[in-house]
Amino acid sequence: MMQIIFNLMKKLLLLKVFFFTCSSLFSQGLKSSDWPNWRGPNYNGSSIESGLLPVSFDQQNGVKWKTKLPGPSAASPIIVNGKVFVSSILISEGGVTPSKGALLALCYDRESGKLLWQKEAGSGYRPSGDGFDYKLDSKSNYASPSPVSDGSRVAFFYGNGDLVCFNLNGLELWRRNIQKDYGDFCFQWTFSASPTFFGDKLYLPVLQRNEPVHGRGKPNASSFILCMNSKDGKTVWKQDRISIAKKESLESFGTIIPHNKQLVLAGGDVLTGHDPENGNEIWRWGTWNP
Repeated sequence: MMQIIFNLMKKLLLLKVFFFTCSSLFSQGLKSSDWPNWRGPNYNGSSIESGLLPVSFDQQNGVKWKTKLPGPSAASPIIVNGKVFVSSILISEGGVTPSKGALLALCYDRESGKLLWQKEAGSGYRPSGDGFDYKLDSKSNYASPSPVSDGSRVAFFYGNGDLVCFNLNGLELWRRNIQKDYGDFCFQWTFSASPTFFGDKLYLPVLQRNEPVHGRGKPNASSFILCMNSKDGKTVWKQDRISIAKKESLESFGTIIPHNKQLVLAGGDVLTGHDPENGNEIWRWGTWNP
């Protein structure tokens, strides 16, 4: 899993940026060269461009710039309006990570790699009082979900439930904590699903297991999709997503199919398609797990 990569990562990571271009963007605020979420502008990880993408590169060749991050991160960088956004954690001199304000939202200049702004986004929330402000255990940290942008704002979500939205210049617009609002997550590993902008809404899938882990979460916790207003972060609707799967087989992610205007969730041994307007389940396909 993505979180285990942390054990193999060096103390100081290098953010390496390669540029992608795509069309069929969903917001007038986005440009054809933007990559506004971890799945790209078409929500499928693909680019329609040819001859522009790097096919041969290493740590030196094909790299326009590189810069040291404050600490490790499993988040994918995104590119919007000439800026690169990524989350990270703060590691102080001597390798001691402070317990307060350690979750970071970072913005770099796309052309030069210069740091444009850095915000301490963490609230210090610890589910069931466990772990630290920046991580739950030694296998990962909370800077695992990827940021997402609609072209005018950028939202950073962290594994402890902190969800913070800024404008592209770093002005905080709103914040909330999903675990405080709806109960502690019930996961074996650090939550790493990323939110998704579509239209004027922000969507977050919370597909969680049905058994508490080390006292965190509730028995038979319901998985759900949360839809929020992108302007103020307030809940528009919350839709339960039922599955008979067990334990961590429930955990996964969601994405948008823009041409059909559906929100698709993979997890709990099934695929489900949902109406972005109200969260109602349109179809279901499965199961593949015996």
